[in-house]
Parts: sequence; C-alpha cells; structure tokens
Amino acid sequence: MNSVAANLGISLQSLPGWVLALCLLQAVTLVVLISVFRQQTHQARRWQRLLRDVSGQNLLELLEQSIEMNRRQEDHLSSLETRVSNLDARMNKSIRKIGLIKYDAFPDVGGQQSFALAMMDDGGDGAVLTGQCGRSESRIFAKPLTEKQARVALTQEELAAIQAAEGWD
Repeated sequence: MNSVAANLGISLQSLPGWVLALCLLQAVTLVVLISVFRQQTHQARRWQRLLRDVSGQNLLELLEQSIEMNRRQEDHLSSLETRVSNLDARMNKSIRKIGLIKYDAFPDVGGQQSFALAMMDDGGDGAVLTGQCGRSESRIFAKPLTEKQARVALTQEELAAIQAAEGWD
C-alpha cells in the first residue's frame, strides 16, 4: 500500500484524509445519481401522460394506426388511378360523337322522314347509318368509318352528319 500511495504522491499521514474525501465524493456522486434517476422517472411518467390521448389510447399506437391507414389509402388511390387510366383509354374508343341529320330523300315525301346518323369514337372510327323513307318503301344503309372516312362514297347528308358528330363533346 505504501508504494501505491508513494506513486500517487500521497503521504501515509494524509491517506485517511484522501480516503475520507473519496468517500464524500462517492456520496455526492450517489446523491447526484439518485437525483438524476428521480428526474428521469418523473420525465418518463410525464411522457407517458403526454403520449395518451383523452380516451387513454397511446398516441404512438394512434400514430402507427394512422400511418397504416395512410398506406392503405395510398394503395387504394394507386388502384383507382390505374382504373381511371384504363377507363379513359376505353372511353376514347367508345362511341361518343353522334350527329343526326333529318331530310326529305324523295320529293313526294315530306316531314323529313329520312335520316343520316353518324356515330364515332374520338378517333373518328364508327359508322354512318342512313335511312331513306319513301311512300312505298324504305331503305337503310350502313357505312363503316375509319378516321372519319368511308371506303364508299358518302352523300351530302352523311357528310353533314359526320360534321355534326365532330362538334359533339
């Protein structure tokens, strides 16, 4: 023990004072440690009270539930965006443009009983139906359209029906 005290520069006469000082330092450290522990416990209780909402449910649990619900809503929104995109593509190919022209096909028949009906999608694909009504007979013609054009000649009334359909939105 003499060699340790000598190495530290402590004389044997002052050794009890050093031991007493170290004991006091340990006691002070213990008091500080207990105080810090009590403060930490107090803060932990305060956090627990803070993290509970009015109904007593833990706010962390509520936050986790909210995050999960947000994730499900994002998945649902993504699914809806895909569906809307598919519906939009299908809608462009649906018959949405319609033009109807009524006229008198024959001079002896009045009342504009004859008609030309153009039905097209956004790209101008579809058909023109023409109905010619006379006193003793009626005829109906169908002409397919591709990009607003037919493979056979179109009448003025059919062209007018196509023009009327183009203005349809």
